[in-house]
Formats: sequence, C-alpha cells, structure tokens
Amino acid sequence: AGQTLGARLLTLVMSLSQPELCAVAVRRRASRMMSAGNPVPDGHFRSLDRVASIDLDTRLARRTRLSCQVSLEDQEAVIRFPGNSVSGPAAIAPALHFVSRAERFAVRDLPDELSDDTKIVLARRLVREGLIAVCDG
Repeated sequence: AGQTLGARLLTLVMSLSQPELCAVAVRRRASRMMSAGNPVPDGHFRSLDRVASIDLDTRLARRTRLSCQVSLEDQEAVIRFPGNSVSGPAAIAPALHFVSRAERFAVRDLPDELSDDTKIVLARRLVREGLIAVCDG
C-alpha cells in the first residue's frame, strides 16, 4: 500500500509541471462530484407538466440548492449539475454561463447570440433535464 501511495504522489507531483494534465484532472474530478449529487425534492414534476407552455415571457429559476458548472469540451458546451448534464453546440456556451450565474430569469433574458426559438428550445430542455424550474405566478 505504501508503494502505491508513493507512486500516486509521484505521479501527482510530476503532473504539476504539466498544466494541461492538471486542467484535465480538475475537470474530471469536478465532473464526478457533480454527477454524484442528487437534487432536492422541490416540485420538479409541476415544471415538467408546463414545459410545452414555455415561451419568451416564462420566468425560470435554478432549482433549489442546485449548483452547476459550464465547460467547453471538444467543440461542445456542457453544463453539469448534480445527477445530470446537458450538452450542445459551442454557440450555446454564453447561454449556459448565463444560466449558471442567474438564480431567476425570463427566457427572453438569455443572451442574444441565440434566436428566440433557440432560447425557448434550450429553456425547455434545461427544465426537462432538471436544472431549472418554471416559476409559479
């Protein structure tokens, strides 16, 4: 066991001189941490029932205590959150970053790099996948 720990430590120390390896390791660890969690029960099924009615004026909110992380990987934008992830073309990265920082927003508030139809499609997908919820009222 001592040799295994020593070998791991040596590998870790050697990787510090290679920033790209460190970045990959950090990204993988963050991905595992995000995948391991479970969202808090917060009435998500009510939002699922309302997905078809989402339009530009629909108010959305990140689900209760749900953290997320956005990255760009192999020309795809990815947003990870406990229990799931959503990916798409790199062009949606600004919108995913917006969602990761906003607690509440209207669909129309998503960045203007997206067309109105694309904003609605993305909002519906993020609700279906469990990252955001439709606000009441």
